[in-house]
Amino acid sequence: MNYLAIDTSHHHCSVSICVDGRVVDFHQHMPRQQSAELLAAIEQVMDKVALSKAEAASQLDCIAVGQGPGSFVGLRLAISVAQGLGEAWGVAVVAIPTLHLLASQAVYNQSGGDIAATQQGLCWVACDARMGQVYTALFSYEYLVDHNSLPQYKLEMVISAKTVSPLADEIQFFNSTIASNRTSTDHVFAIGNGFEEYPLLAEVLQTQGVTKIADDIPRAAHMAIYMKQVLGLQDGTALQAYLNALQGVVVVPEYIRNNVAAKAKSGSSLDI
Repeated sequence: MNYLAIDTSHHHCSVSICVDGRVVDFHQHMPRQQSAELLAAIEQVMDKVALSKAEAASQLDCIAVGQGPGSFVGLRLAISVAQGLGEAWGVAVVAIPTLHLLASQAVYNQSGGDIAATQQGLCWVACDARMGQVYTALFSYEYLVDHNSLPQYKLEMVISAKTVSPLADEIQFFNSTIASNRTSTDHVFAIGNGFEEYPLLAEVLQTQGVTKIADDIPRAAHMAIYMKQVLGLQDGTALQAYLNALQGVVVVPEYIRNNVAAKAKSGSSLDI
């Protein structure tokens, strides 16, 4: 599968491309600079695989893009660029949910590269949502490899994480769910920058003996693995049918929370 993948949902610019088996990645931390650097990063990876803009329409199968949740500005940037390139090149755009991507990254990195072969377990994702909140979800491994398999223990949600009171119910939920749905052989991992930002969440990891994955930023390079191992999109007629169905579909950012116009306090900056 030949693809271009883009993610700017966090304070980074992540781009990956694969053409005829040659893969080139660009992944840099650059808060507040993504809008100035994203197109240059795309051109850079295209140059390294010797893919011209004129050839993109015939060579690329799809463009994958991080759908969110995440930085509101970052999501709009990546999706608008992906949508624009997809329309210009006549290439389908595949939306990749950010929390799902992070969970599959964690499982993939701990499974030796085969998500489907991983033993039963759980993955807790928590990403800093700014304004004292986190985007969080708890996934079963079964859900990651088969979306018809239940349960996905907690749908994506945003919760307050600054004080004990509003977080208490959620901590109790994650504590009880992890404790009651794991066995001695289960693997339980956590991923996301929310655990570092909010110590109350980190305490749950310690209480439950959950392993925290260090690489906690969504990577465009992992989107191809997600499409193949989670969405089941291998080369062939099934892939083509899936992409044909996406032609002309407009990708909408998944914000989860709706108060995107929150104002910063006087004298402070709010980067959302």
